[in-house]
Amino acid sequence: MFAMALLATTPAWAQPSPAAATRAAGDAKQSARTLGKEGQDALDRGEYAVAAEKFAAADQSFHAPTLVLGQARALVGLGKLVAAQEAYDRVMREGAPPGSTPAFVQAVDAARTEGAALSARLPRVVIDVLGPRAPEVHLDGVPLATPTLGAPRLVDPGTHLVRAAAAGFTPVEQSFTAVERTASRVELRLLPTAGNATAAPAPVAPRRTTSPLKPLGGTALGLGILGLVAGGITGGLAVSKHSQLKDACPGDRCPTNVSSVKDALDAYHTFGTLSTVGFVVGGLLTAGGVTLLALAPSSAPADTRTKASVVPVITLGGVGAVGRF
Repeated sequence: MFAMALLATTPAWAQPSPAAATRAAGDAKQSARTLGKEGQDALDRGEYAVAAEKFAAADQSFHAPTLVLGQARALVGLGKLVAAQEAYDRVMREGAPPGSTPAFVQAVDAARTEGAALSARLPRVVIDVLGPRAPEVHLDGVPLATPTLGAPRLVDPGTHLVRAAAAGFTPVEQSFTAVERTASRVELRLLPTAGNATAAPAPVAPRRTTSPLKPLGGTALGLGILGLVAGGITGGLAVSKHSQLKDACPGDRCPTNVSSVKDALDAYHTFGTLSTVGFVVGGLLTAGGVTLLALAPSSAPADTRTKASVVPVITLGGVGAVGRF
């Protein structure tokens, strides 16, 4: 009976008072402010690992877009571009709550600009495994789901290791180097072991020679599409800024002594310039890529010839394309 009474009364006396909850929230905010300042100081010094740790701890105490933005910038400094893109996406996805401070609003705007630029830099890789139907594949020690094989995935720049294994097959591993703004393909072929008579070897595609115009055209086409996408994104941001400036700039005359209006005007001009450059460069590269592909001869047999194609890559961090020629 005593135990039942204790359990029954626990919620009533364990519930913190409003004053205690207010103090706890204030303490959490102060802790986040201190950690955030330490993180920004480390970021300014180029100590990216320390900065990322401080910003993450600060965000745990009090979630704010300024802290996640700082963490994203620290991750970029560490070369962890995929994680940085996810952090930028988080800031953009959550946005600034109604009634937010100007710092919160500016953090969301900065995340949009920096996230769009980072998305274009991210390398992409397609990993294919030939042989077994359901191989166990690891990328840098992280397991990959079988259905995702053959699809473009984002990776950080640098050297990576792919390992594939399956029962009755000899394990294979292969390293590759991912370069910013490029798409690559890694193909691993697993051969049956001596005692595996049930595993039929995968068919070997006939070799064919490829004109140098094809990879050049494919690269130009892929970069052109990225340029057009970037132009569209920054163009949309410029239109958004223009809408914000309509009310603040009657008669197209903007007050220069209001910092928020000046920041919005600078952002509008920046986005407009980036959009124009993206469309112009993207259009030229796309036209050049299509021309090169059209001029490239094909030496593959008619029944084994692979048609040129461009596979779009849609991720939380942006839009891209991977070509196959």
